Amino acid sequence: MKINRSGIGYPVVLLQAVVEILLLFPLIYIPAYYLLSAERLWGWPALILAGYVLGYSGTRVWKLSRLASAGLWACITASVLAIAMTGIGPALLFTWPMMFAAGYRGIRMAHNGWDALFPGPYYLAGLLMHGGSSFVLSFQESVHDLRTMLAWTGALALIATLLVLNQRMVLEQTLPGKGAPVLERRVLRHNRALIVILLLITAAVVVLPRLQQFVGDMIRKFAAWIAQWFQSTPSEVPPPEPEVIPPTPELPFGDETPSPSPWLALLEQIVIYLVYALLIAALVFALYRLGKHLPRLLRKLSAWMNRRFSHREGQEMLGYEDEIEQIEHEPAGRKLLQGLRRRFAVQRDEPAADNAAAVRQTYRRILSRKIREGYHWNAALTPRETGRDLDHWKGTGGEAESELPPELIELYEVARYGGRAPSDEEVQRVLKASKRHKE
Repeated sequence: MKINRSGIGYPVVLLQAVVEILLLFPLIYIPAYYLLSAERLWGWPALILAGYVLGYSGTRVWKLSRLASAGLWACITASVLAIAMTGIGPALLFTWPMMFAAGYRGIRMAHNGWDALFPGPYYLAGLLMHGGSSFVLSFQESVHDLRTMLAWTGALALIATLLVLNQRMVLEQTLPGKGAPVLERRVLRHNRALIVILLLITAAVVVLPRLQQFVGDMIRKFAAWIAQWFQSTPSEVPPPEPEVIPPTPELPFGDETPSPSPWLALLEQIVIYLVYALLIAALVFALYRLGKHLPRLLRKLSAWMNRRFSHREGQEMLGYEDEIEQIEHEPAGRKLLQGLRRRFAVQRDEPAADNAAAVRQTYRRILSRKIREGYHWNAALTPRETGRDLDHWKGTGGEAESELPPELIELYEVARYGGRAPSDEEVQRVLKASKRHKE
């Protein structure tokens, strides 16, 4: 077992350890909440993180490549940290296995990459653990601080899951075959920005009830202030009374606050209703303006993303048409409309302008269909190489017949690179040969 030193360092190990602690936080923190004192409870997650770092450090120093040596180092670090935390007692039965697991995982981080340590079901198990523990603890009112801690760590675990799995899916879908990931950093930055925007929208929806409660409290305070302002009158100074010694002491009564008059209560209700009506009207107007300009904004966003993600700068000036954009980066609105047409109507191709356009349309239709069926198209291949690669890919499923007819490939090369327009007889012959590939 060799140590994987490429791209691995203390910052990466700390990030991996924090992600794992967030995913497994209910398993780490809930038993410690009942076993450890309040002073030691806050340092327990930090001690778990120290176990990861010590396990990784031992591997870097002594090259712990065998299972026995790795287990021995994990036992040593677990014993030292667990005894320093809880001493010799019943709590050691919980802290020692946790510290051993943290040390051993730190050792594995020097040997394995991110994908091997954190497969997809691992994130799902962590989120299910958060959801189940929060559901059980919601019936116990005495652990409000524990439920608050689990809520925050669950939100952070969800954010980490979305970011990591989204980047992994983007890299997997970008690969043209079995090669290394070919993806620019700006594409990843734009993708992460979209995930962050989605998280902000989710947070706004979650905070909306509290925001509504805050607005309601402010409206009630404002109405009470107005009512108090209308009730304020100059105080009348009572005339002096002669001093008379009362025979018996009387109990003092406090000044009773007079109840507001009915018209002031009605005014308060009217003010509350007016404020709510103004807020609703503003919300409806904002939604109307957004719905009016949303299609145009989406079209602009789609065009901007296509320009950013496809390398078309300088190609339009040469008269070159990029097939990558037409096959891979269609706008989401156009894909939705095409799906609805296939579902509820008969799909018909738009009439081609000339013979060359008809040939290229047929080629594009067949290739797009195979891509939807799972074929990984490689833009670096020529049309003939694409045909052979497509036949090889489809031949693994038991079909040996050609997916792209040779006549279509030859005429496509003539239409795109040959500089002449195909004749009607050639087009009809190619259309008959590719009739079985129509969608």
